[in-house]
Amino acid sequence: MTYSFIFKDSFLDLTKTRIRETQTDEEVLLHPKWSFPIGKYSFFAGKDEYKAISTKEKVLYNAFVVFRPDGKEIVRITDVSLHKKKSIFKELQMVCEQNRYHVKSSFALKTITVSNGKEVMLTATKLSSIWQNLFGIYDYTVEVQQPLNMPFVVWVAIFKGIHLLLRH
Repeated sequence: MTYSFIFKDSFLDLTKTRIRETQTDEEVLLHPKWSFPIGKYSFFAGKDEYKAISTKEKVLYNAFVVFRPDGKEIVRITDVSLHKKKSIFKELQMVCEQNRYHVKSSFALKTITVSNGKEVMLTATKLSSIWQNLFGIYDYTVEVQQPLNMPFVVWVAIFKGIHLLLRH
């Protein structure tokens, strides 16, 4: 099964956002919670609440961690250190169940891809208008080709983390 959705950005994460899967009409409510220095997010799919935090690791590197409703970590997304980068654009690394995936972006964050080196798992293309770009609001069409047996809500959380880390 594949997933497809439009990721709507909110200005400074001030508002709740509803993200709907285009094929099945499944809906996820993204609820940012104000906290400092660790950003906290809740993702609601029906009665299940998945949580995520945005934090610093090793002082210099940002990380985004997604948790199951039972509190167990599912995915960790981190910045790639400068000496390990393969391009001039910002790169991230996603770790899921001992597997590592590469997150790459193009100029001006026009496209974002997640791959394991051989297969592309996720592709995102920017939809934002010039006016939205001026205010730092980036909307994307997201296609998940290889869902790795993870539910839709987890992929929304993963893309939120990628989106957040690439912009900061």
